[in-house]
Amino acid sequence: MKIKELMKQYGDGKYTIEIQENIYMGSYGMMGYTLYTHFELIVKNKYIYSESIYKKRHGDKEYITDINEKMKLVQNMLEVDYDNKELNIFKHKSFKELVA
Repeated sequence: MKIKELMKQYGDGKYTIEIQENIYMGSYGMMGYTLYTHFELIVKNKYIYSESIYKKRHGDKEYITDINEKMKLVQNMLEVDYDNKELNIFKHKSFKELVA
């Protein structure tokens, strides 16, 4: 099941999603790091609004401000399988839970 299908089931609300990506470098891929892409999204009436999107590596946060890059990242994230090992965090809160 893809993330976008899961979001359709949960419906409107605030979503916190984090995807990890292993980056390998060096000869034979012996060195590398893990890059996390963190999404804070609001879904209302089938529209997705980004509260914040950032990439973090070794504690450094880089907020994504370019609208085209945000759209590309969200489109890629929606196509990730929910059972994928790269999906680190998936949380949903309805608007009723946020107000209470």
